[in-house]
Amino acid sequence: MYRPSGSVNPMRYAAFSLIVATSVLAYVLLNWGLLSKKIKLLGILAVVLGGVACLLTRTRGVWLAMIALLIVGLFIVFLMGRRKGVLIALIFGSFCVFAVTQVGFVEEKIDRAIHQFDQYLEGNSDASVGTRLDMYIVSWDLFKRSPIYGNGLNAFKTKTKEMRDNGEFKGMSWELGVRHTPHNEFLMAAVEKGIIGIILVFGLFAIPFVIFYRAIMYGGTREAKWYGACGATMIIVLFVAGQTGTIFNHNVFTHFYIIWTFLFVSQIRHVAPEVLEWKKLEMKPLSVCD
Repeated sequence: MYRPSGSVNPMRYAAFSLIVATSVLAYVLLNWGLLSKKIKLLGILAVVLGGVACLLTRTRGVWLAMIALLIVGLFIVFLMGRRKGVLIALIFGSFCVFAVTQVGFVEEKIDRAIHQFDQYLEGNSDASVGTRLDMYIVSWDLFKRSPIYGNGLNAFKTKTKEMRDNGEFKGMSWELGVRHTPHNEFLMAAVEKGIIGIILVFGLFAIPFVIFYRAIMYGGTREAKWYGACGATMIIVLFVAGQTGTIFNHNVFTHFYIIWTFLFVSQIRHVAPEVLEWKKLEMKPLSVCD
């Protein structure tokens, strides 16, 4: 109702646009000294337009993912010893974040979220922020009922419907008992599969990310570092977006995650097999202008 998205799911479109855009950015930076001016310009244009596409979807989770990518990227560059680059990127990134928040529909979205949170504190849960907070509270209650093994598949929908029919949601959002998920990946796992599910979902993000991180830091070749950057980008975006939406409840995200992970892990294994050997490695940074 609030987004000019037509039949396109805005969260999916925003996440894929951001993942591809940052992958292009990593490629351009890693190969800066080897690319022609036209290719550099085309790459930068693609990154900018990808960022604009993310903003236009008005998806809060992916907006937060953009900030998370900036923070993690600066941290990795800092670890690689490029402190001057971190300072420049920090200043430029801060300017971009400030400029974006001044855009009309972005500022409106932020103000709306703050207003909805204030409404929730006053007892009104009808808006999207209040609905999510109510779903998080109910998810925690369901988790406490069966913390080890969870309540079973589709438990959030069935259990909340039962609770709603029993009149347990007085004063809470009308969407409880209607929604299929609590709009949070880890809470969904906690409700359905308990602590075991939380560990499994955490592993889905953490294990590939460690591989991709090692490829970035210790790969030693542009190919390995770029494959690592592509994979790490996906993990960060889906992890952050999964805090306000249930990523793996979407088949498109699940298939994309599987294909993207196996594709880049296999390529890392081909060009830098030592990364997957789980031993201490020496850092092999590349100069972006080399």
